[in-house]
Amino acid sequence: MRITARMQPLTPLVLVALALLSPTAACTAGPAPQDAGTPPDVSPGPVEPPPPPSPPEPPPPAPGEASPNATTAPPPAGGAAALAARLPASFTGVLPCADCPGIRYGLDLRPGGTFVLRTLYLGQAKVEGEEVGFYDIGLWTLSPVGDRLILRGTRGAPESYQVESADVVRKLDHEHQPINAHSDYRLRRTPSYLEIEPRLTLRGTYDGGEAPAFFQECVTGLRLPVAPEGAGAELAAAYQKGRKNPGEELLAAVEATVARRSDAEGRDRPALVVERLVETRPGESCAAVIAAAGGGNGAVGGGAGTAPAGIVGTSWRLVRLGADPVAVPEGGRAPYLLLSREGKRVEGYAGCNRVMGTYELEGKKLRFGPLAATKMACPGMEGEQAFLKALEATASWEMLGSSLELYDAGGRLLARFEPAPAP
Repeated sequence: MRITARMQPLTPLVLVALALLSPTAACTAGPAPQDAGTPPDVSPGPVEPPPPPSPPEPPPPAPGEASPNATTAPPPAGGAAALAARLPASFTGVLPCADCPGIRYGLDLRPGGTFVLRTLYLGQAKVEGEEVGFYDIGLWTLSPVGDRLILRGTRGAPESYQVESADVVRKLDHEHQPINAHSDYRLRRTPSYLEIEPRLTLRGTYDGGEAPAFFQECVTGLRLPVAPEGAGAELAAAYQKGRKNPGEELLAAVEATVARRSDAEGRDRPALVVERLVETRPGESCAAVIAAAGGGNGAVGGGAGTAPAGIVGTSWRLVRLGADPVAVPEGGRAPYLLLSREGKRVEGYAGCNRVMGTYELEGKKLRFGPLAATKMACPGMEGEQAFLKALEATASWEMLGSSLELYDAGGRLLARFEPAPAP
């Protein structure tokens, strides 16, 4: 039996398919699918979409990389890795404040893992016509989990920031979570690098056995050469007098500035310029300071710790209100504070009147109130009023060596106390 095939006219769709399969189609049909080992083409400019059949989908891009399907030049890489590649860097911004127009932050990130942080509370009282800033210094790290920047300073409790890009970081709360989404907590990179010279009180070990002498801060482990100027000679003399064995280090507290000085080889490097020697403790080490600061600078998310036995049941003598030292007139009585173990009662003396009330202590959180005071009138009540206002604003506490420090909700130092015999 003979089967006769009837030829049907070719439809337009079949003609297109045959054209695509012809040897010359490879020159006109668009790019061929890329080999798995061939990097995707991310050249700038529009890319013609290939006609069917479509090439296989390329693998998704790694975080921070441009998509292979990008139709424009890839943007700068973002996140923690991009930030680390562009140091040193300065960031600044005015963040919200509960009781002031704002808090101006200045963050100085340096290669090698050190940082300086300056906070200035706008609208606050000035000293000799200048606004007073609060400083911290320490070590920074970058966490690849969530692109976080972690600052571990001298106060012990770390601060964290979300790295949104190499040019923008956003401050997180004490539990390392985003703060109120309706407010802007971002710090932005400045066009040029602005190095900050901090002035602050540091506790650490001094080693003057060989030149140059070095000071190592207890909580952060930051190690700086000590400049011979200022009170550097006084610290060196105290070291020679206080050490018991050759090569032994001396635990000391200093008020100092970190500024650039030339070393013996003519290199310009950060150095500790001691302005005042606060105290020395021969025979002691940093262990007590680290324990008082909550165990040092552990990983983010670690526990806040509990109050050491000394914070409750100790009479605390007020030595500083904010940035100002507290002077006691000759024959006068120093303001003090005592947190009782029973009933969570607090009592004290504010400079003229007795103070009494209650407190709530939970980990590093501390709040006073309600507070009451006697109604005596004395000359110069400004200091007492400032002391009472500081207690009402207290939100947390820290131990710096043997000193008790009170902070408000924004992390501003309100008051510093030293242990004193009960009155």
